Amino acid sequence: MTRLPRTGTTLVELLVALPLALLVGIAATLLLLRIARTVRAQSAQLASSRELRQVGGMLAGELAPLSGHDLLAASDTLLAFQSPMGTLLLCDRPAPHAVVVAVPHHSDDAWLASVRPGDRVRGWHATTTPVDTPIAAERTVIAPPSVVGGAGCGPDRSTTSRRWRLPLDTGAVPFSPSGPLTVHRDVRYRHYRSGTTWWWGRQSRDGALWDAIQPVAGPLQAAALGGVRVRLLDATGAPVGPLPAPASHSRGRIAMAQVTFSLRRRASSTLQPAVDTVTAVVPLRAMAYRQRP
Repeated sequence: MTRLPRTGTTLVELLVALPLALLVGIAATLLLLRIARTVRAQSAQLASSRELRQVGGMLAGELAPLSGHDLLAASDTLLAFQSPMGTLLLCDRPAPHAVVVAVPHHSDDAWLASVRPGDRVRGWHATTTPVDTPIAAERTVIAPPSVVGGAGCGPDRSTTSRRWRLPLDTGAVPFSPSGPLTVHRDVRYRHYRSGTTWWWGRQSRDGALWDAIQPVAGPLQAAALGGVRVRLLDATGAPVGPLPAPASHSRGRIAMAQVTFSLRRRASSTLQPAVDTVTAVVPLRAMAYRQRP
């Protein structure tokens, strides 16, 4: 009788192969889980870094047109400044507490409808002596602007843009008709606490009050842990020190603002949060507030 060759797997072979296969499967699963955690951690780090870079870019867009004299306060919990809204031409002064203005040629004047009480108008007052430097003048808007009739604006009355009546407080120094006017609004960024987390938020002044704060980035590290660091630098990159008084000549040395954000995110492999840090260095415009326009 011919014996057929044996096929299949014996029980002993199965008892040996199954644990080996199980070990291989566990090792592969652990490797995949580790890869997934690494990908999630890298994605979270990229997302937080991207968020901080976007915040730095937004802040740079607001700070870049400023000079040192536009800064009102600078600390690790507060950065306040006068943000420029637009440029105007002086058409007429119908009353001590109002001016008639228009935008320069081919400019959109829609932004004028958003001007509100508390905004500030800057201009220049020319002295009687031609060689003297014009004096900077600033007045506060006391009511929203309104469209008025008439035509002609600017020193040569050639500007035909729509004319607006802008109510102002009664300043002691009048604006010169030959110089431009600029409209500014007080804006501040705050490092504030909401519940148990810290955020970076933006506010703008509306009259005597401030708008509701709008969160921009977070959650950040706590103030004591350096969630936000603000430094003012001169043209060489050296710290200027505490913000000088508004009339201080040393304000003209402020050439850059350096803001460092430390964003807190939950790490996947530990209960301790991870911290991502991005620094934005914003060069300010060179023209100082009291220089000749």
